[in-house]
Amino acid sequence: MAQTQMSLNQEQTYTQKLLQIIEGKLKCNIWNREKYDEILELIVTEPQKSDKTSSYYYLVRKYEVLQCGDVKKIVKKRNSSDEDVKYYVCLEDMYSIVQKIHISIGHGGRDIMVKVTNRKYVNISNKALELYKELCEECQLKNVELLVKALLLNL
Repeated sequence: MAQTQMSLNQEQTYTQKLLQIIEGKLKCNIWNREKYDEILELIVTEPQKSDKTSSYYYLVRKYEVLQCGDVKKIVKKRNSSDEDVKYYVCLEDMYSIVQKIHISIGHGGRDIMVKVTNRKYVNISNKALELYKELCEECQLKNVELLVKALLLNL
């Protein structure tokens, strides 16, 4: 129970700090769930010819929708069907995805996380990965242990 509560607090902290980072950016493709669903709906429901706007054409040119069963996901527009699918992630899902990646690579560093993340996701930024690594308790313990060892070796 305490572990779950701690994880929830860490997720809230991550989301709040990530929001602070993206608020200052003019162009940012990290959306909250509401904006993600709005963009998804715009792409899926093709408006009448007279109702199509430049923003609609922009969205259709840049994104496509991948449907698996009942779930629809926004993906990067591919030039051919041979290209790998790269997903866009909403803000609310980002923490769990970054957490899975970070743990799957054995609490690896930022560069390894970037490499793994860029294979499957488009809008998870280096800042988002760095932020998770800063909040990861196991990584913080590892850094403290390394610092202690270095200090003891210097004595």
